[in-house]
Amino acid sequence: MDSSDHSKSFSTFGEFLRHKKIDVKHEQIKKEQGNLVQQMRRAVYIHTSLYIEADKQALFGKRRKTPEYIHKKIKYAQRKIQEDKKELENVNKKIDSLKRTVSELNEAYNTENMLVSEMINKIKVMEYDIDNKEQEKRQAVIELSFKQKKAKLMQKVLEGSYIRAIRNELRRPDEIEKLQTGLRAIQVIAEAAINEYPQMDKVLNKILDYIIVSKQI
Repeated sequence: MDSSDHSKSFSTFGEFLRHKKIDVKHEQIKKEQGNLVQQMRRAVYIHTSLYIEADKQALFGKRRKTPEYIHKKIKYAQRKIQEDKKELENVNKKIDSLKRTVSELNEAYNTENMLVSEMINKIKVMEYDIDNKEQEKRQAVIELSFKQKKAKLMQKVLEGSYIRAIRNELRRPDEIEKLQTGLRAIQVIAEAAINEYPQMDKVLNKILDYIIVSKQI
């Protein structure tokens, strides 16, 4: 797996973990909100039942509405109202807490996302540098190879291996044809390399110059 695949896998896994954490928090928030709604519904039900029961008793005469009875009912209702107000305050506090939690989650997500983006950018820069180094390495290897071949050719010339005076006149045309064929093949390869690697045109043009000179030997 190359560096680009590593960066993609890293980014995908980081995104998965963040969304997973946020999903868990959201589920907790939904559950808490559901519990609060149920508590409020029970409180409303108790109030409603209380007033309905009082109306039924007054309507059917099940209990006489004496001053003491009315006073007790008022006190009971007032106490329940205070309890419900307190419960409502607690509900509002929990809602505010949940809102803060959501805000903190969003802020944490944005911060983490920014850090991941910075890491991805750094990885891309490193990959670009590595590609440049690899290209420089390939170019250096090619230059070294041609320098070695040139040195061998010059050594043979110095040793007299290609001096025309000592060649057999009968074999000379065949040797020249073989050399010309080989040089043409090298020339075709060099020209194709220039088209494929335009940044190396200086080196390859030097090679073509060597080929032209070699044809004249």
